[in-house]
Amino acid sequence: MKKIEQEMLEAIRDKRPWEKDNTRVIYIPQIDSIGVSLHGELIARDVGYGWEIAWNTLRTTPKVHTKTTASRLRAIGFNVHLRGGLMLVEE
Repeated sequence: MKKIEQEMLEAIRDKRPWEKDNTRVIYIPQIDSIGVSLHGELIARDVGYGWEIAWNTLRTTPKVHTKTTASRLRAIGFNVHLRGGLMLVEE
């Protein structure tokens, strides 16, 4: 796991905003909500009972179908792969 992903996970665990390079952890304390964005596009969020991928972003923003996005999502705990330029998620 990359150092940036370790720092991202620490921010998620501590429920605090964090930003480095192109990755950002967003925390909204009023609703106890946390999300992760890459290049300003939300890629995942905690929905209270676990994490979900921001599918609207993935469907409408082809630029997030990258190795970096897959790596950040894997760090959160998703089983994702890139194949033919598309993000594939396995259960």
